[in-house]
Amino acid sequence: MVKTVISTVYSGEAVKLVLSTFKPDKMVFLLAKDSNPDDETKIRKVMGSLSRAFPKVQFEEITSTMYDLVDVTKTVVDAIKKEKGNQVYLHVTEGRKTMSLGMLYAGYVKKHDIEGAYYAVEENYNMLKLPLPDFSITSSKKEILLMIKKGMKPKDIVEKTKKSTAIVYAHIKEMKKEGYLTEDNELTDAGKIVLM
Repeated sequence: MVKTVISTVYSGEAVKLVLSTFKPDKMVFLLAKDSNPDDETKIRKVMGSLSRAFPKVQFEEITSTMYDLVDVTKTVVDAIKKEKGNQVYLHVTEGRKTMSLGMLYAGYVKKHDIEGAYYAVEENYNMLKLPLPDFSITSSKKEILLMIKKGMKPKDIVEKTKKSTAIVYAHIKEMKKEGYLTEDNELTDAGKIVLM
């Protein structure tokens, strides 16, 4: 079984700790396809240095849009799926916070397919295992959310699902409160992510 770490990266300091602690066979870096040229140059140098310092580790890259949480989450979810059957760890210490948050959301969605999500504590060089709360909805709510995503109105959902009007509207009201739908019945980023 291959041990894989999917990681944000910037300075490389925390990544060195992760490489030394977890001793992965593979390190997959989450990079921003829209980062500024100076940052990209710095990150490329860091990645080159890490690959020389850890020659037995296979290094790969995945890219996402830096400030698009849904895209970041989907990119990491897809990377986790690609590693099916392997031990997968997520590392979120470095890089833009939106990249780390998107990676964490992917961990919430795929928590049964990963070993955990970790943050490197700078002060004591320990790896802090982060909680992975449940980020899921019932099959009934998921069905309704998928129909809303396709543009269906609540009355059409009632007809199609044969659920009572009260149930459909109660689920919609709950999903608005849970942050999956806006007041106008549009999917929020959380609503898009929970469907992954």
